[in-house]
Amino acid sequence: APDILAFVRAFTVHVEGVGHVCSLALFDFERHGDVRYGAPVNGVGGQRSCEGKMEKSYVNFKLHHPSWRQAHAGDALLDKISGGSSVHAHLAR
Repeated sequence: APDILAFVRAFTVHVEGVGHVCSLALFDFERHGDVRYGAPVNGVGGQRSCEGKMEKSYVNFKLHHPSWRQAHAGDALLDKISGGSSVHAHLAR
């Protein structure tokens, strides 16, 4: 239980109009990114997602919600893992 509470304290942020959410769900690559899994930048050491889970979640979310738009960091992830191919055109369909 102490580990769960520590996680909730460390990864909970307030979003105006939404309330408190897990910061990983915001796809904040500057805070949680890991370049080993395609993120455009490395996040803070103890704040990086485990084994690229946030990056994988982002790709899965974009596949299921292609019209959803996020800051350019997500597009940079898609460009990086696709080798610059037309992954955006595929996701926009």
